[in-house]
Amino acid sequence: MEDIHSAEAYTELGVAAQEAGNYEAAKDYFEKALAMSKEELGNDNKLLPIYYSNLGISLHKLGNYETAQILLKNAIAANEKRFAKGHPTFIDLYVNFAIALQDLGNYEKSQRLLEAAIAIEEKHFGKDSPNLATNYHNLAASLQHLGNHKQAQIVLKKAIAINEKHFGNDHPKVAANYDRLAIVLSYLGKCKEAKTLIEKAIAINEKHFEDKHPTLLTNYVNLATILEDLGENEEARDLLLRVIAIEQESLGADHPNLATSYYNLATVFQNLGENDKAKSLLLQAIAIEEVHLNHNNPSLATSYANLSTVLVELKNYDQAQAFLRKAIAIAKE
Repeated sequence: MEDIHSAEAYTELGVAAQEAGNYEAAKDYFEKALAMSKEELGNDNKLLPIYYSNLGISLHKLGNYETAQILLKNAIAANEKRFAKGHPTFIDLYVNFAIALQDLGNYEKSQRLLEAAIAIEEKHFGKDSPNLATNYHNLAASLQHLGNHKQAQIVLKKAIAINEKHFGNDHPKVAANYDRLAIVLSYLGKCKEAKTLIEKAIAINEKHFEDKHPTLLTNYVNLATILEDLGENEEARDLLLRVIAIEQESLGADHPNLATSYYNLATVFQNLGENDKAKSLLLQAIAIEEVHLNHNNPSLATSYANLSTVLVELKNYDQAQAFLRKAIAIAKE
């Protein structure tokens, strides 16, 4: 059993690396753990769901969404060979897969998986479980992207109530709920209320994290979006420039998070009438997305369509038409 003990050791190293934010090292450790588990115990052993899931999560953190999706799907399939679908071991597997699907734009399937995870959680652990709050939080993201903002607001309020009960009003889990609820409120036209709420989230997180932490960067990006909605475009621009500088240094030039930040900043530049800068940013965002997403991903269609709009403003009609055709082609698939 030497190999399987080594697999367990590599798993522990991978978890430690992942918690430290070293996702590349975590990936390497989890790959070794998976290979050793298969070699020692075969391709149908009881530990495979864990090893598939760990590796899938690390790849997801690195922006390799497609491969992460495959591994997380494999984790569920391996678990189905051992347990009925309502077994508690499916909760985390469903949630991990759902989050990967969100980043691939498949919000309907993500919603179904999260609702299944919530149903299992409620059945086995009650309606006051801290883990349930996390699942409500993730479900709200899918609902938000599907345009069901009022339902997202309802589940986020449930998450906040659970987290405040278990962790108090000054915990990062509560801050995460505030952040997501702020975005939902902005979609519901309550931008001033949203700004107040996200500033509360930032105040909490600044006590717990350094300013380069991914959690705070997400807060800053979301605050910039709300500032844009309030017409405060210069403030939004400055905040996004700060975020991009940190992301370029900490994540590398082709990470998917940068594509999102470029896209957000491009929108602000459009509002400010600086369409040349918007065009440059959208081209950079698309270059990243084309590496990390399938050619028919809806997010690419949105980026192509937005670039087309900017190109029309710049009177570059032929190029605008070419990108619009790309967007339409994806929409028809």
